[in-house]
Parts: sequence; C-alpha cells; structure tokens
Amino acid sequence: MKNSIIYREDIDCLRGLSVLFVILYHLKISYFTGGFLGVDIFFVISGFLITSIILKDISDGTFSLISFYERRIRRIFPALFFVLISTYFFFNFIYLEGEIKELSKSIISTILFYANFHFLDHGSYFSPMNENLPLLHTWSLSIEEQFYFFFPFLIIFFKKNLSIILKSLIVLTFFSISLTQFGGNLRFDYPYIEKNLNFYSIPQFAFYFTFTRIWEILLGCILAIFLTINKKKLENKFFTLMGYLLIFFSIFYFDKNTPHPSLITLIPVIGTILILGFSSSSFNKKGFFLIINNSLFLKIGLISYSLYLWHQPIYQYFITLYLPNFDLIDKIFIILFMIIISYLSFRFIEQPFRKKNFFNRKKIYIFYSLSSVFLISFCINSIFNKDFSSKYPNQVYEISSHSNYYISNPFDCSSDAEKYLAPKKACTLGNKEKKSEIAFIGDSHLDLVSLEINKRLLERDISAIQYSYDGCVPSLNLKVFGDNRYKCNKFFNEVLDQIKDRNIKKVFLFSRWSFNLTGERFDNKEGGKEIGENHYFIPITENTLLNKKNREKLILENIEKFINELNKENIEMYIILPVPEMGWEIPNNLARQFFLKKKLSKDILSISKKSFDERNKKINFFFNSIEKNYNLNLISLEDLFCDDIRCYAHINNIPLYFDDDHMSMKGAELLSKKLSKYID
Repeated sequence: MKNSIIYREDIDCLRGLSVLFVILYHLKISYFTGGFLGVDIFFVISGFLITSIILKDISDGTFSLISFYERRIRRIFPALFFVLISTYFFFNFIYLEGEIKELSKSIISTILFYANFHFLDHGSYFSPMNENLPLLHTWSLSIEEQFYFFFPFLIIFFKKNLSIILKSLIVLTFFSISLTQFGGNLRFDYPYIEKNLNFYSIPQFAFYFTFTRIWEILLGCILAIFLTINKKKLENKFFTLMGYLLIFFSIFYFDKNTPHPSLITLIPVIGTILILGFSSSSFNKKGFFLIINNSLFLKIGLISYSLYLWHQPIYQYFITLYLPNFDLIDKIFIILFMIIISYLSFRFIEQPFRKKNFFNRKKIYIFYSLSSVFLISFCINSIFNKDFSSKYPNQVYEISSHSNYYISNPFDCSSDAEKYLAPKKACTLGNKEKKSEIAFIGDSHLDLVSLEINKRLLERDISAIQYSYDGCVPSLNLKVFGDNRYKCNKFFNEVLDQIKDRNIKKVFLFSRWSFNLTGERFDNKEGGKEIGENHYFIPITENTLLNKKNREKLILENIEKFINELNKENIEMYIILPVPEMGWEIPNNLARQFFLKKKLSKDILSISKKSFDERNKKINFFFNSIEKNYNLNLISLEDLFCDDIRCYAHINNIPLYFDDDHMSMKGAELLSKKLSKYID
C-alpha cells in the first residue's frame, strides 16, 4: 500500500519515464541513445525510497529485518518468478539446446541474485553477443538485492546516530566512485598499479560489478538520511527543472561509446538527486513540469517494475522468432503489447501478493522458498540431465554446431585487443619444416580460414606465415577510435619488417574491407542488421572522429601506403576481395528455421546481390583503381557465394558462416580451394 508520507506521485512519474527510456534504448529508437541510463535513475530512486521507508519504520518503532525482507519478497519475487517461468516456457519452443541451457543458467543467476556476475563473464553489456539475451536486464536486480542484503544491518547498528551512517555512506560512495573511474589502473600482480596512470581508466568489470555501481544507490540513501536529519522540506523549482534537464541531456547525448559508469554518469544521477530533493506537489503539475508529471507517466510508473521485467524477453522473443529489423510502427505495437502484458502482471500478480490478507508472512516465505527451490532444480535439470535428443532432429544439431567453429578449434595465431602476438612469433601454416616464402596478412576473417589454408599448404608440402590482427585493417598510421587496447599500427609496421627479414615472395591480403572502411555494421535491408558497435579508424596522431568522407579517404590512403611498402620489396601481391556479409547470425537461425519449418529453401537467410554490391562498391573501386600501379592480383569470391540475384548463407543446409560474416568450416573450405591455385 502507498504510505502517505513516503509516496510521491512525481517519483512514480519519474519511474515511468525511466522505464520508457530503457525500452526505447533496447528497441533502438532513434535519439534515445542514452536510454540505458534509466537503470541508473532507478538505482538512485531505490536507495532514496528504501532508506526513507526504513527510517520512518524505525521512527515509528515498527522496523524489523523480517518485515523488511518480507516486503522485498512481496515486491520482487512474485512478478519475477512469473516472468522467468513464462520466458522459459515460450523460448523453449524456439530455442535450441545450447540456448535453453544458457537461459537456464541465467534464470538461476537471477533467482540467486548473482546475474550481474553471470553476465560479466559474457563480456560487455553493449557487446553483440549480449544484446539478444532475454534476461540480460536482470543484472540490475541482482545489484540492488546484494546491496539490500547488507544495508539494513548498518542502519540497525547505528540507528541512534544517523550522522555516523551518513559519514560512513559518504566514505563508501567515494570509494565506489573512485573504483569506477580509476579501477582500470589497478592490477592483480605486483606492483598492483599501472605505471602510467590514466584518468579515464574504467575497469572492464565496471558496468556489472556491485562496488562500481552501488554509489548511485548510496547517493539516494544519503539524500534520504540528510533530509531526515535536517527535518526540513526542500522545495526549489529551479533546481527541480535543472534535474530534469540534466536527465534529458544525458538520455539524448550519451551513447554506448560514452565512458559509463564513470564520473560523467554523475550528470543524470545528480539530475535525479535534484528532483528527489527539491520537487514539490505545489509546482510539479504546472507549466513544464506537467510534461513529466501527468497521468500517463504516473500509470506507467505504477507498472514500471513489471514493465521492466517483461520488456526484454518480449522484444527478444519477437526478434528471435521473426528475424526482422522492425520498423517504427512494428516497435510501437510491440511497446503497446509490453504495456498490456505488464499491466496484467501488475494487476493480477504484483498487487495481490502485496496484500497481507492474500498471503500472510508465513505463506509468503514458504512461497518464496518453494518457488526458488523448484525453479532452480528445474533449471539444473535442464542444464545437466534433460535429454533434448527427442526434441530436435539430428540435422538441427548438425546445423547449429557450426556456431562453435571458432571456440571448438585452436584459433590461437591471431592478435586481438586483449592479446598481442608479435609478428616475429607468428604462426607457420603448412609444412613447418619448409622455408616460408608466402605470407597471409589480414584480420579475424583471415584467422577463421587459416585452418583450411593450412590443409591446402600441407597438400602441396609448402608453408606460409600468418599475420593477422582481429579488428585491424592492413594499413599504416591508423588506430581504433576510442579503444587504446588495439595496437594496429605497431603490428603492421612489425609485419613489414618481418616480410623483409624473411624474404617473402608472395603475399595475400584478406580483411573485412568494407566494414573496416566504413566502420559501420552491415544492414542487408531485408531485416538483418548486424548487432554490435561500430568500429572506426582514425589517424594515430588524432583522438577525434573525422567525418565519414575524410575518414574513408584517409583509410584508403593508409591501405595504399601499406601496399606500396610491400611493392617496394617486389612482392607478388594478391588482394582477396570481400566475402558477403549476412546481417544476421547464420548457424543457430538456420537450425531454428529448419526446426520450425522442417525444411530449408536455398533463399533462407540469403541477401540480395544488390546489397552485397552496394556495400563493397567503394572498396572494389579502390582496388581496381590501384591494380595496375602495384601489379595487384584481385581475387573475387562472388562466384562462391552469389549468383546474379542473391548471395547465400548455406549450401545443402550446411552454413557457410559461423556467425554473420566470418566463414564456417564449409565457407573456409570453399575459399581455400579457390586460393589453392594461386598458392604454388
């Protein structure tokens, strides 16, 4: 029930606004690039409200830990259990075995409130591999509940001296913010701190880690304690307006490339603090404030918890089942569907369980315990014991197994952002006893075909050196914008030295040329839009992003510089022209289509030849224009993957890709066979 002293309509309106920010971000609605900050706003609100309620209960002499955790169970678990069960039930119809097992692990981590650490193992929140996980959003629930497991004890121990609690929380907040901003300077081995300190050294674990996120909750707690100690109601229209402006600025200005969480995150957090501290019913429904504090946002705020729980699994279900890149009208209908489901969840799940006459304390604890044990046991069984063999035809397993091509094979001869493999330590392909006069130079696309190239070289009893750096284009004087982990320029300069020292006679250059040129993920215009961040190159002397025209011109110039350096050594050069990109992950989606439809047409998951040509128009023109200058040999791969109308993702139900753009074993086999006639 709403406590007349604690409850404020403006807070529910802010909740409604925040959950809409998160939804619009996840649905990739234009302009809401910082919508993920809705969670940060929730954190501050949560800390403020929970602390206010605890302090009021202590003042009234009604506070107890049993009552506190009973209230948390009533608030959190009934709707959460319903969403988890529904998510498993519906995704079970469309997910493959590995996906079901991963979903089961996510459910267990959510129930036991370690989902933030579970998803931390998957990599960045913004990474392509994570965006489509139906329970990814539960990481925030885990952080909140981890915090509230310990926080009430602090208040109980020092309830007679709130100033001690306030000072303790300020110290803890300072520690948390410092770890968030500077934690990347720390090391786990001697001397335990980086030699060159970096102000923007945000640790990779910062987004999900409890101690790098609780400062947002703590600031809400601090505000509640401060207002309680001062016993003076603050009202200020200007500060409240500034709070809303800071939030809206952050939602529209921040994006996935903004350092977050960091000191910059203080912008929306301070905005939230200003609203919580200075807003008043005397003005929050007048003028500008009426835009926020209206009945629509209030109603959405009331169902915000259910809406937050439901939005991610609903959207990912539609994406997984239909594979489209939904247009704006589609997304509006999906949002309306989310709201309807969330209202029903709020009305028939949340509200009844909050009433003590519906479930008394004993029953709610029994419900929580039995439901948790049942769901965890069920998911453990799905992971370790359940036999899926009768559910899926063997061909489904065969098709989906190609998604494991990379992790199931020893692709350890390529540098990447996390591991630098110096060119002088580069791998030898083929007969390692023979002197190498051939070199393959490229990125991860070269790496993924290296095993098949190795087979061709062994057949001919010759060898070649593999120089590949994932995420880098063969060029000089370029670096990756916004990511200092990459050492592209260093690598390819060292490659040139090795080419000269080894007296290499023939070089093959193979890269994801068009992606490296534009920096933009592929959109096949048929519903398949590649997931993930853009990846831009800039001059090594700059730190700002050039406009597209100048950036592409610069990249082409630096690719040509690299080719020119090779040409000076009188090396025979072959350029392997682009492989078609698909825009959607192939093996699992192909297996899913076979599972649902029982057969596959040749056109399933294919793209138009026109899209392929348009994507590679600039890079093909560039190589053709310099071909004669450097006596280049251009190797087109169109005939392997395309006809005059379409480019295909599979041959006889065998995927040609292990994801959306890298070759599978079958694709690599086709490519290496074509290259074999140029190798001798």
